[in-house]
Amino acid sequence: VRTFLQTLNPLGMRNGRQLFPLNRAWDIVTKLVNASALRCTVTSIPDFVTKTLEAKPVAPSPSEVNNFLAGLPQPLRGDMRPFQREGILFGLRRGGRVLIGDEMGLGKTLQALVLAAFYSNEWPVLVVCPSAIRFQWRDQ
Repeated sequence: VRTFLQTLNPLGMRNGRQLFPLNRAWDIVTKLVNASALRCTVTSIPDFVTKTLEAKPVAPSPSEVNNFLAGLPQPLRGDMRPFQREGILFGLRRGGRVLIGDEMGLGKTLQALVLAAFYSNEWPVLVVCPSAIRFQWRDQ
């Protein structure tokens, strides 16, 4: 372990922590491969993992958001409260990657459905909810 940590130390590792930014992964792999004192097999991070970790959600433009919200069916638009609209905009600014943790009865389902509809071309979507309201989700 000491040899391992000494190998990584020039890369800025401190206090025995082995966390490092993803953009330093290749430096660390190279150092480990070149460390003759280590007797281990080094496997690189698979490309699909680095691509997934480096992917950043792309926020839609304000005009895309306005056009989308204006095109929602009237029942959705009419029932939407200002704080729900703000929650939807928050989710859109983060590329749809959000956890909606509002109190019960504040319209989390509506917000989630609108966000899911905006990103419908990127489905499947993961919805986590209590089992007691799974039928509400199915019906809405």
